[in-house]
Formats: sequence, structure tokens, C-alpha cells
Amino acid sequence: SDTDSTQTVAIKRKKRKSATTVNIPQINFSIFFEENHDHSKDNIAPPVPSLSIGTDAGRRIPPPSFYDKQQKEKKGRVVEQVRVACETQGFFYVTGHDAATLQTLSRALTQIRHFFDDDDLSQFKKQCHSRNSKLYRGYTQCGGGNNCTSKAKEPESKESFTVGAEGDNSSPMHGPNLWPRPTTIHDNQNPNQTVQTILQHEEEFCKKFQEDMTEYWEKMLSLARHIAHVLALSLNIKEDFFTSRLEDPVAQMVSFKYPPEDGNISCGEHTDCGFLTLLVQTAAGLEVYSSGNQEWVTVEPVQDAVLVNLGDLVQYWTKGRYLSTPHRVHNTNQIDRYSIVFFANCDFNARLDDLDEEKRNDNENTTTTSTVPTAGEYILKKLGLMYLMGEESP
Repeated sequence: SDTDSTQTVAIKRKKRKSATTVNIPQINFSIFFEENHDHSKDNIAPPVPSLSIGTDAGRRIPPPSFYDKQQKEKKGRVVEQVRVACETQGFFYVTGHDAATLQTLSRALTQIRHFFDDDDLSQFKKQCHSRNSKLYRGYTQCGGGNNCTSKAKEPESKESFTVGAEGDNSSPMHGPNLWPRPTTIHDNQNPNQTVQTILQHEEEFCKKFQEDMTEYWEKMLSLARHIAHVLALSLNIKEDFFTSRLEDPVAQMVSFKYPPEDGNISCGEHTDCGFLTLLVQTAAGLEVYSSGNQEWVTVEPVQDAVLVNLGDLVQYWTKGRYLSTPHRVHNTNQIDRYSIVFFANCDFNARLDDLDEEKRNDNENTTTTSTVPTAGEYILKKLGLMYLMGEESP
């Protein structure tokens, strides 16, 4: 998907070609969504259905209805569709979302339009500017962020607002977010109706913005866990191999506004360096490189669907079997393009155990720990951010 440079790795190619249109697979996940249950009593949170047959320690025993042949066949078809998409394109759409999820997506897109476009809210952009965050979270103005590609001669044309996983000591990639906060000051000695109206408007916006964007974050994290579960099934490894590495992930969510291009590219050619990327978008503009045809293809938006692409970590983990595909954004529309990108990275200390070893032993703890990198180390090295671990200076 289109991404911020904090989550991407630039690649180089000689020249741009005009993009044609490609059909990205649309995969209905509703058969997996239906398996939700109350996780409040679980040790970990992921709402992931269990496909295991047996009574292994720590695994849930599926209900009798699970063994229904028709249900298993439906799940099998979804798993196969995902496998083919991952091996051939590295992109697919997830459909089959319930009404509540679709409403969450709609509210989040409405909020970012409001945030980027309402002149009455411009003070919040300065207040929560990314220069005030060690992790570069918050607002970045058009042309003020890092480019997605090192080949770009001019700043890329996009505005962004970034939030990430919170927690002071969880990892170097966890930390506070810069949410908009009311800027008008209460004056009880000299109450002014106009000032009070402005204050009420600010308080309502700040509260609703954070609530809606947080709800979107939670929906995308839940969806990422579903997808991770199906990925494991498609690779014929332990069903919780990936979801067990998404307990407290170093996820990041970036909202974008791309104005129509006027000389500067919207987002240059790159791959995403993490695990999974989930995207919703309001207009066309995303382009994917087809290595088979050696051309760029346009990814058209699909209503009520979330676009998923695999990151470099998946390609590394599967030794190239599953693809992390180069992509870029060219907003050649006559209107602004908005998108929300959720980077579902793994837990910072998640071990990148060998999948072949996993298949042979069905036990992720058999690999020698001293030689196994972690997801956090992998991402920080990709991004040149090892200084966050105190290994070098920025």
C-alpha cells in the first residue's frame, strides 16, 4: 500500500511507465470472522479462530459445528485463494466485513478528511507536529516528510498524520502519540460566548477524532490477526505461528492526504519493510509493479474492502515464496486522495524462526535462540534506526 517512509524501504528502477489496470483478488473472509469468541479470559488478545483438531496444551478445542464439512471446505477455499495471491501478487482485497466494521472505516475516513481540510482545525497541526515526537508521530505537512524513494529529487506531495503502538517500556518502537488537544483556555472570570463555543467545538473534535481513530486501529489489528492466522494455514505451519507474534505488535497507522500531482510525485517506488499492510483509500492512485509483465498496474479501490499487501518480513520469512511487491502512488486525479495505512508489524521481540524448521518439528522453540533475529531488529536495520536500540547515533 501507499506508505510513509518510517515503514518503507526504497528501491530503484530506471524509468516510469504508464500504468494499466490489474484485477487484485477479492477474498471473502466472513467464514473466519464468524468464528469470533470472547477473548477477555484469554492470555492473549487476538480474535483468531482455531482450526486445530486435538487437545494440545494451550489450544482451544473447536466446537462440534466446526467439523461440518461445508464449513471446512469454505475455509479451505479461502486459504487457497490467499496462498495463490501471496505467491503471485503479494496483494489481495479482504471482503466480507460486518456492518459495524464498515461504519468504523467510514468514520475514520471522515475524520481524516476533517483533520486535513478544516481550516478551523489548523492549530492542531502545529500543536501535534511530528517534529515534537522522537518517533516522528503526529502531523507532517505536504513536502515535509521523508520520501518513500531515495531517487526523488523533490519532496513528495503528501500530508500525513501518524500514530503508533503506545507503552513506555515495551520496546524502542513503542511510545506516546500526539493527539490533538483543545487549545482554547477556559476563562471563568470573563466568560465569552464565542470563546466558549470555540472551546466546545475543539473539545468535541479532539474527543471524537481520537475515539474514531482508536476504534479503527483496533479493527485493523483484529483483521491483521485473522489474516495472519490464514497465512499460517496457507503455509501449512502451526496455526498460531504468526498470531502468537502479534500480542503487542509495534504497529503503526498513517493517514494520508494526496493532492493532485503538480510536478512532484505523490509517493515514490518502494516496498513495505514490515509484516502486513492494510489500506483503505478514497480514490485510485496506487500502482503496483508487475514483474511478470514488467509494467506498472493501477489498483482500483473496491467498495467495502480492505487492501492487504505483504511486507519484506513475510518475503524474508518465506524465503521468497510469498512476495513483497514494489508499489507507488501517483494521484493523477483532479481531486484529493485520502488513505489510511495500518502497518501490522510483529511484536518487537518476536523471533523470526525458520519456517522449514517449524514444519519439521512443529515446535517453534527448537531453533537455537542465539542465531535467530527478532522482528524489531529486522525492521530497525531495514529503516536505519538501530540507534533506537543504542547501537549507533542517529
